Amino acid sequence: MGRRALLVVLVVLSLGAVVFLGLAWPAKASAVFTGATLVAASLAVWYARPAYVEWRKQQKSPDVSLKLFVGPPNRGKMDEVTGGEIEWGGPFALRVAVENPGPATVRWGILNVVVPAGCMIVPHHEGYHAAEWPDFNDEIVPGENVSVRYGYVERDFPPGHVYKYDAVMRVGLGELPVLVVLSGHPSVRAVARCTVHVTER
Repeated sequence: MGRRALLVVLVVLSLGAVVFLGLAWPAKASAVFTGATLVAASLAVWYARPAYVEWRKQQKSPDVSLKLFVGPPNRGKMDEVTGGEIEWGGPFALRVAVENPGPATVRWGILNVVVPAGCMIVPHHEGYHAAEWPDFNDEIVPGENVSVRYGYVERDFPPGHVYKYDAVMRVGLGELPVLVVLSGHPSVRAVARCTVHVTER
């Protein structure tokens, strides 16, 4: 029996007991009614507690982290970017790993992968999209408002998982700054940056 059905049964039984006792002992009807009110309140608290516990969990900010990896376009062995820079010969794939160990879900999450407009993003995962048109961003190069392209993912990120999103980056030789931002509710904003030094093979 579900919690709602069980609550209805208990309330009906409680009301029946109140009516019976009120008729049997009219002089004590007030005391019986008070006791029944307390029972009904206790049942309401018992029924609402799971929803309240889940709501309280969602008020805590998820402990989210972002990691970046670079590897060949066929997404073979991926090297984690440490120290904010990595050198890579030729075309490459960029992997963004979103880790949410808890304690809450990132609701209405938006993951943005931002690169200069000269780089084309070719996503490899369902739900990972490349924006059709360039835009402007003043974070990828501090102090400048530059033309960029971006890939994005829109979804919830429940705890206890690592979410991986790969995309091939089609770009010429030189330095490629990468900015990754995850935002969501409640009060989530995680940022990761790196510079890929693209060289000849």
